[in-house]
Amino acid sequence: TLDDVVKIAVFFKDMNDRVGFNKVWAETFSANPPARYAIQAVDFGVVGDKSRLLLDITALAPQA
Repeated sequence: TLDDVVKIAVFFKDMNDRVGFNKVWAETFSANPPARYAIQAVDFGVVGDKSRLLLDITALAPQA
């Protein structure tokens, strides 16, 4: 679940998208947000990719 997420790396094609992203982030992680960092990436390496951002999410596996 989102409660298990401990870190998210955000790669933006356009850093101006941070404003909208931050609004969604605040709604999604209203309490105890995970660590995050954001950088600009010119290309995600996928031909024909129209994505505006890429997320690299790290989560802990829940205890059995």
